[in-house]
Amino acid sequence: ESMDSRHFAGGSLEGGIAWYRKHFDIPQDCENKRIYIHFDGVYRNCTIYLNEYYIGKYESGYTSFYYDITDFVNIGGENLLAVRVDATGREGWWYEGGGIYRNVWLEIKENISAAYNGVFIYSDVALEEKSAVLNVQTEIENKQLNDCDVTVEQIIYNADKKKIVQTENTVLSYAWDNIFCKQNIELNNVTLWDIENPYLYSLKTNIYANGKLTYTVTTNFGVRDIYFDANKGFFLNGKNVKIKGLCCHHDHAGLGIAQNKNVFEYRIAQMKSMGANAYRSAHHMPTDELLDICDRIGMFVFDETRRMSSAPQDLECLRTMVKHARNHPSVFLYGIGNEEIFSQHRKETARTTVTMKTEIRKLDPSRNITSAVVCWNGKERFDNAEQYVDVTKNLDVIGFNYCKTAWDDYHKHMPNQPIIITEASSNSGTRGCYSTNETIGQYYILDDDNGIKCKNSQKAQRKDIGESEWKYFAERDYLAGIFLWTGMDYRGEPTPLVYPAISTQFGIFDYCGFPKDNFYYYKSWWTDESTLHIFPHWNFENGEKINVYCYSNLDEIE
Repeated sequence: ESMDSRHFAGGSLEGGIAWYRKHFDIPQDCENKRIYIHFDGVYRNCTIYLNEYYIGKYESGYTSFYYDITDFVNIGGENLLAVRVDATGREGWWYEGGGIYRNVWLEIKENISAAYNGVFIYSDVALEEKSAVLNVQTEIENKQLNDCDVTVEQIIYNADKKKIVQTENTVLSYAWDNIFCKQNIELNNVTLWDIENPYLYSLKTNIYANGKLTYTVTTNFGVRDIYFDANKGFFLNGKNVKIKGLCCHHDHAGLGIAQNKNVFEYRIAQMKSMGANAYRSAHHMPTDELLDICDRIGMFVFDETRRMSSAPQDLECLRTMVKHARNHPSVFLYGIGNEEIFSQHRKETARTTVTMKTEIRKLDPSRNITSAVVCWNGKERFDNAEQYVDVTKNLDVIGFNYCKTAWDDYHKHMPNQPIIITEASSNSGTRGCYSTNETIGQYYILDDDNGIKCKNSQKAQRKDIGESEWKYFAERDYLAGIFLWTGMDYRGEPTPLVYPAISTQFGIFDYCGFPKDNFYYYKSWWTDESTLHIFPHWNFENGEKINVYCYSNLDEIE
């Protein structure tokens, strides 16, 4: 295929192959301990070697993974970690970058410890009594060659770091095996986590083997009650809340796909300033740092796996995603698929849905599961009801990408299944640009009647502009929420433009996180803050006739 067609498809150059090497020392006092290497994310298809020993291979570029390297390390001397990364393949259809783009950790543990992400807390809340029962499960990892009595001590602290509850339980841990310790802990006068008051408790887990402290880990968590109603939408702590979400890829101007905590704090704060209360990690597992930020500032997260599949590797990615997400109060929904046009109407997908849902339920029984369906094989209406219901009926919540004329049809056929709009247009355009210049890759579309001529001579129109989309959604109480495509511009998918255009124009914010005009449209609806925004600008040619627009929530404007 031609270079132009590749640019049009992905908006970026093809990936390559790179090697990483790291020299590090392991102290002599680690002789009788376990040593692990953790990779938060490598794009993609990487092979790991330590001291010339093959350690493992991991294909997915969006999921964390780790290896026990105890047997391969040079205790008391220098070690060489080598990582081969092959980014020539693709997992998505956007700019995906390449290389080690998330953190890498070395972990040194005693032989009796909690498994990685092995502490899980979820709550049963009694709203009227202002109390909760915490279901605490700790997975104990025994890497000794003998059985051992293990005591799990767990201490809960409030947000002020004051100890409020302490419990302990002793179990027999079998040699070279994992065992689960389960406890129920009652909390009275509980303060609930809310997007307006994101209150966080912490759980300190101490593990003792034959009376000796061998492991300590602190887990932050929030107590909240969430549920979906098929006719009234989404409820948080007994209060009806409309999910006002933004879909986001993770690349950012100046960084590419490199993950930076400060940049994520900036991006989430920008989104929250317009009234958004939810973030869709499209279409991949987010970093722990992003989830921590959303926990702390009160932003829901729609956590989504990369690929809808029950193949062994994909199920392993799914389990990893759930283990990372399940203690974060911000995570309110799991996504197992996105626009599976090839298979979303097939019976195979019905079976895959049950398998993926069951895998999630084993690890986290407290959250709902959805899949983002896009147009029924290109049809805007829900014509073949029986066929599609058979595929989607096992989802806790049905997700729709676009195709708004199908929403009411589906609700009529499935009145007891909640619906959330997993993707809808936010409009398109270049920040501060009010005319089209396809040569330099920028355009602006303001209303239904406007369109542009691209180099391929096809007229491009965005019919689902923000104003019509939000109005259509807001009139339907049964819809739990909406996620706009997208929160911020991202590289790749320069539709409708072709090379040399390399970035999207879909964002409410541009690639640097600066607001476009549509930011003020949604802010006027989504916040109570007085909003007034007039555009375009005032330096057109003298005598040129222009339309002037105003986004505002004020009672009167002159």
